[in-house]
This record gives sequence, C-alpha cells and structure tokens, in this order.
Amino acid sequence: MTEITLTSDTLQASIQTRGATLTKFRWKETDTPLILEFSDPGDPIGRDVFAGVIVGPLANRVRTPLHVNSVEYDLGQPKDSVVLHGGESGLSNETWSIEAHTDTQVMLTIFRAHMSDGFPGDRRITVTYSLSGATMSVEIIATSTEPTAFAPAHHPYWTLGEPGGTKNMMLEVAADHVIPVDDRQLPTGEVMPVDATVFDHRTARTPDATLDHNFCLTQNQRPTPEFACRLSAANGMVLDIDTTEPGLQVYSGSGLPSLAPSRTNGPVCAPLAAMALEPQFWPNALEHPHFAQPLITSSYSFKQFSRYRLHSKHSP
Repeated sequence: MTEITLTSDTLQASIQTRGATLTKFRWKETDTPLILEFSDPGDPIGRDVFAGVIVGPLANRVRTPLHVNSVEYDLGQPKDSVVLHGGESGLSNETWSIEAHTDTQVMLTIFRAHMSDGFPGDRRITVTYSLSGATMSVEIIATSTEPTAFAPAHHPYWTLGEPGGTKNMMLEVAADHVIPVDDRQLPTGEVMPVDATVFDHRTARTPDATLDHNFCLTQNQRPTPEFACRLSAANGMVLDIDTTEPGLQVYSGSGLPSLAPSRTNGPVCAPLAAMALEPQFWPNALEHPHFAQPLITSSYSFKQFSRYRLHSKHSP
C-alpha cells in the first residue's frame, strides 16, 4: 500500500491506495482532524466500518439477484442475500494504482474484468481527489464494455474535530423526501415526505441517533454539483457538501465501535462520535424501477462529482 499526501494553503489530505481511502483530512491552521482517522491507516476496524473508502460497485445495501437489462446476476450470493457496499469483492478491498499526482491532486485507477466481481463488463474506474483552498473535490468516473450497474460512494466519517460527537452537531439537508427501510435496512420502495418526522433537516437540527437513511436530493443525477447538506459543529467548524448525485445517505455513526484513544487520531472512535454523509444513487434502485437507474452502457461513461467545502467560524 502507498499513501499520498496532498496540501493546499488550508487543508491537508492523505490518500491510501488500498480502497482509494481518505485516511487523513485536516484543517491546517489548527491541525484539526476533520474525519475519523485511525492511528494505523491499515487498522482492520477502519476497513470494517468503511472509513474513508470508495465503496461500490453499488454503494449501500442491495438484494440479490440483481437484474440488469432483464439479465439476472447473483453476485455469487444466495437468493435474497443482502450485499453491503459491494461485499467482499467491493472496490474498498482492492489496491488501486496511482495514475498521476501533484501536490494538490491524485488520480487512482482500478480495472475490473467482466464478471470478476459478479458484474458484467470490462470496467475502468478512476477516482480523483483534489484540494483547492478550503475545498476538497472527489470525482469518480467509470466506463464499461457492456451494460452494467454502477453507483459508488465516498465514505468518510465526519468528526469536524468535535470531541462531543454528533450530539454537538447540527445538520441541514436539502431534501423534502426520504426513503424508509425495512428490518434489513433495504428500501421499501416508498418515497416519504420528511414533514413532521425526525428526517426533516430542511432547517438545521441535531441529527437523530437512529439515522441510516437515504435523503432524496433530486430524481436524477445533475450535470453539475449542487448543495446537498451542511454539517456544523459546536467548535465552529462547518462542512458544506455539493454533489451531482440524486441521494445522500446519512448515517449517524450509532454502530461505530468503542476503541481505545490510542487507535485514533483526534476524537476517539465510539458510537455517535462521527457521521457519514454519502452522496450516491438511491439504494437498491434496480429493484425499484421508479428510482433513477444506476446503469452504464458501452456508449456512456458514469461520472460522479462531489465537493466538500470547509470553513471555521473562528478563522478570520
């Protein structure tokens, strides 16, 4: 595994080739860790909770078998299995190649052969991390030789340097609807208004501890990134996320394990110590035709672009 460090005048980021993982992301002025960092970037607990990785080919939970253009794919799993973030053959478990890098940008690439992970098509996937001032951009591009399903996500856990965790944070999400889930965390297919529910984050409020849901930002991917959410911490650090994606998975971090302080840098790992905000397609969309369909054809290349904008209320 190789780790590349990027630096702007405001931010510092480290990216590891295993899983194309953002292992370190800091506000330089105060050396504040903005995400959950593990003292050892190869810590298996970090892998277990998908900390900072690129997940896919299909982010979130899907039920097998999948149907792509009326062809059935079981992903090597029994019928009615639930696969999370691509399972054992997911992108987060692969070592990516460094295509190019500068002081402020790194491009990583991975190739997937037809059916090597249960998905059709020879696929080339690239992720590019870029820093500019107080902004980090993450772009994911994929091409395929055959029609295939592809809907990745970037999965950092945001601490914003706040030792009090999510109880000391306020979350605003630009979504009027949310997707309810069943007892296996699979979407029911309903698209539910957020009015008068714990999911109404159209104005900032403390996130509910039970959140692990997809918020519906729009019906389809957008050509350019638009505002998705704002996370504000009591310490004055603020994160805005803009994205092209139609959904935002909000996970409160309630299932994070409790670890000794020596295992992490900055705020320790514990339930509700950090929050995942994952721009992505609406989950398990292949099973729900009224959701936007995450498909690549041989004449179309998938592109996802998300922008993370940071600022500190205590900075001039």
